[in-house]
Amino acid sequence: MTIWPEPQAIYPKSNLIKTRRIPLLILRLFRTFCSQNTESNSMHTPPKGLFVSDLDGTLLQDDATLSPHARETLTNLLEDGFPFTIATARSIVSVKQILKDLPITLPVVCSNGAYLSDFNTGKHHAVNGVNKPRDLDILELIRDAGFHPFISTYHEGKDHLYMDRITNEAMRWYQQDRVTEGDERLMVVDDLSSVMHEKVICFNVLEREAPLKELEKQLRARFGELLHIYFYENWYSPEWFWLSVHDESATKGGAIRIILKELGLTSDQLTVFGDNLNDVSMFQLAGQAVAMENAKPELKALATTQIGTNQADSVVNYLANYADGE
Repeated sequence: MTIWPEPQAIYPKSNLIKTRRIPLLILRLFRTFCSQNTESNSMHTPPKGLFVSDLDGTLLQDDATLSPHARETLTNLLEDGFPFTIATARSIVSVKQILKDLPITLPVVCSNGAYLSDFNTGKHHAVNGVNKPRDLDILELIRDAGFHPFISTYHEGKDHLYMDRITNEAMRWYQQDRVTEGDERLMVVDDLSSVMHEKVICFNVLEREAPLKELEKQLRARFGELLHIYFYENWYSPEWFWLSVHDESATKGGAIRIILKELGLTSDQLTVFGDNLNDVSMFQLAGQAVAMENAKPELKALATTQIGTNQADSVVNYLANYADGE
């Protein structure tokens, strides 16, 4: 029986919560499906490899949706067994809200690699959080600098998203976005310290660029390589910025490496698509790293190929052409 591999090399045991040793029946069926083309007259033979795309600024349109063309194309490819999944900074809740009924059978990488999750059930195969008591030290530094973070946690089999107060427009936008989407993770507490007994997945701070840059500087000076810190402009709320703080081992590349191992593939058989700096780890891993035209210059420097913009559905067009042998 195939089980989820022990990933200590990627996720140190001290940081990793194994939610359960889950038989990967989906992946077993996927491999069987890929190895047998019993309907050759009605479908393409699925390619041998793995294709992974970022969401925001890459697969999605500027309004955080899939275009009708992208949805139809991806649905057809996935139903034909195309080995595609996503790696995103978003939570599994947000991913499911956006992608809805896409027939994704491979695990999806969420929260920048902190979660490896089943798209259909929302359950996590692996959960990678910040070491204790380091998480308390991070919260203290953030609060001493005058910020109020959103804190994502995992506790007793459930995901939570905590906040204590709104101090700017970007935070209000994010809170309203989660409320509008019916995100049951969101909870308001009087004191964020009261939830720190839970497994902290990440801290998200939303502010203007200059104050966040100073906070990033302080975090890097204090914790160095013990953390992964991502700094980027809010795609949907211009002139406001995100600072996301994760454990050092929570990366997209690390989570994708586990999927490769389970599928019996090498990194040379991996194709990834991205636009921002949180995609660096998977670009460094992949044999084929495809940057969007709208990607950050630092990411383009790591790319083996460049395609058009996210608005032009460049990722799905690339996948469709690949499936057609073009």
